[in-house]
Amino acid sequence: MSEMHSSEKLALALEEARYLDLAARARRHEFHDFLSPHAMNFHVLVAELKGKGKRSKPLIDRVIAGDFDAPKRESDEWAASPEGAALLDELGPLADELGLR
Repeated sequence: MSEMHSSEKLALALEEARYLDLAARARRHEFHDFLSPHAMNFHVLVAELKGKGKRSKPLIDRVIAGDFDAPKRESDEWAASPEGAALLDELGPLADELGLR
């Protein structure tokens, strides 16, 4: 059995908290470490959650703690994708120095 995708894990937690609008966005990878259109994906999510009021604090704490961070498997999948490979090529030797490939 494969591990649940981090976007789905986040979406389920958002649904449990009854934030269905944010859950739908999570399923579209809007808050994913590598697939998000946002440069600071979790900052956007935390701002959205803060707008929901005090009851969102436990979920904010989980986001900050890294509970929904993409695991290495998802990082590797992204790096092997055309988008990831193009960015790593653009970084050139720096990608190697940083251990990104």
